[in-house]
Amino acid sequence: MDENKQTNSQSLLPLDERKREILKAVVADYVLTAMPVGSKSLVKRHDLHYSAATIRNEMAELEEMGYLEKPHTSAGRIPSDVGYRLYVDELIEPTPLSAKEQMQVRSELTRAFDNIDHLLSSAAEYLSGQTGYASVLLAPETDNSYIKHIRMLSPEPGRIMIIVVLQAGLVHNRLVRVSDIFTSEQLRSIAAAIENSVSRKPLNKIDLLTIEQAKENVEIPGTLTDQLIYEAWLAIKQADNPEACVKGMPNLLRYPEFQDPSKAGKVFNVLSNNKALCGVINAGTLPENEAVPANEQAYYSIRIGQELIDSDFSDCSLVSSVYSLHGRQVGKINVIGPRRMNYEQVVSRVNFISQTLNEILNDAEMPAATSDAAGTEETENKSER
Repeated sequence: MDENKQTNSQSLLPLDERKREILKAVVADYVLTAMPVGSKSLVKRHDLHYSAATIRNEMAELEEMGYLEKPHTSAGRIPSDVGYRLYVDELIEPTPLSAKEQMQVRSELTRAFDNIDHLLSSAAEYLSGQTGYASVLLAPETDNSYIKHIRMLSPEPGRIMIIVVLQAGLVHNRLVRVSDIFTSEQLRSIAAAIENSVSRKPLNKIDLLTIEQAKENVEIPGTLTDQLIYEAWLAIKQADNPEACVKGMPNLLRYPEFQDPSKAGKVFNVLSNNKALCGVINAGTLPENEAVPANEQAYYSIRIGQELIDSDFSDCSLVSSVYSLHGRQVGKINVIGPRRMNYEQVVSRVNFISQTLNEILNDAEMPAATSDAAGTEETENKSER
């Protein structure tokens, strides 16, 4: 087992090679069909070199050992949580992405690195689109962060982009509408005054009164600066309270496990609640600020069914990894789907996104802020809620 792979392994009974081969085939068929698997279908679909009778006996023994379950209404069997656990710990073989796909995704994410929210949104869109499940990316924690720069730009008349650059180099943008027209020099003056007022203050200690002190250091009428002062404070609070970026929730409705409106509603309620969602994701994973394993590319965790603390997620699995700055974990990458998940496909893509975010955040220079508002639609929508 990969020592960099974080698991919730149980004390499992050992399986001989034949049982392992059959268990792997059962998981593959159940992932594909969502139907209980019988011995005859395994003979037809897999080159197992065993008779149907032998496979049937082995499946019965796997059920007795707790690796398979037999639904009451079917003669076939499905994997249990224990069976999935052995499968993800020892039997999966993630397939690397093609060089073409890797190049395309790296290019798209690098272009999105004008803003940490834009970057995470793009990564989450890729994961949900390629896996067919829901993806959740947690933004970096900012409790002990300081503001490095405040910038204000006017991409077009009546709109101001407020750019908050944190000490770690992460960028948060906020695009707002204003009724007055500001010159570039006025915007630079207001931003510099705000930056000076918040310097040396931790992000979570900055309040509106602190920001308002900036008015004393600009030679611009207060009526013109009041809105920008307030919007700058909102931008700082937005950076201080990052939300989980969730994409692909409707994907889950395609699976039989989420056809029950009551079950689906409970899962969707958690996915829509930032605090509850972070609680599910953070429970049992690598603690905040703990050193990331040296081989970051191979690090991931998988929690299956009952291993998730929230009973509403008992029919789900969660594949997680992390991304880091300077060797310290700052955020998490997650894919949520049914227990009957295509783990090989998900793990390969979660690992790739982890690796790519690490490269972008640690190796690339933060692009200079520009007046290009093309990638700020999502930020603009947030600012107008």
